[in-house]
This record gives sequence, C-alpha cells and structure tokens, in this order.
Amino acid sequence: MPIDLAQVDWLYVILLAVFVAVSTFLGGLLSFGHRGMGAVLSAVGIYSVLSYSVGQRISEIGIRRAIGAPAGTLVRTVVGDGMKSALVGILIGLAAAA
Repeated sequence: MPIDLAQVDWLYVILLAVFVAVSTFLGGLLSFGHRGMGAVLSAVGIYSVLSYSVGQRISEIGIRRAIGAPAGTLVRTVVGDGMKSALVGILIGLAAAA
C-alpha cells in the first residue's frame, strides 16, 4: 500500500529527524569529551612527575650550568629522564592491557 504524502504529518517527521541529529551529535560530543579528558589528565600527570623530578635535581642542574654545561645538554638530560619514566609507564600499561 503506497503512502499518501498529503496525509503525512510533516511536523513529526521533522521532529524525529531533529531528534536523531541532536542525539547523534551529543553522543559524538560526549565520546570526544571522555577522550579529551583522558588526554588532559595524562598530560597533567606527566607534567607533575617531570616537575617533581626537576625540583629534586635543581641543585645538580644549577651546578652543571655553573660549571659550563650547555643548556641543550641540560634539556636533553631532563627530557631523557622524563622519556624513561614515560616508556616504563607505557610498557607497564601495554603489559596490563594484554
């Protein structure tokens, strides 16, 4: 039986289309929100660990700088230590996920 388009209540069709569009948009937004929040929390955690590490070694860094170590060497040392911590965390996470 064909549908008579003159008898279709277009208001309900439009409301249903709007409802589907909004629910799809909000679902995507919530999904992105969780991922984004996880990324921000991870970045804050990495920053705090690196900041604590540098705070513990501030006198060593000052002595090295006073002796004449180039700034690039000090940056590589700090970033290298942070990368070691991150690598250990990644390996532990991968092992736990498997």
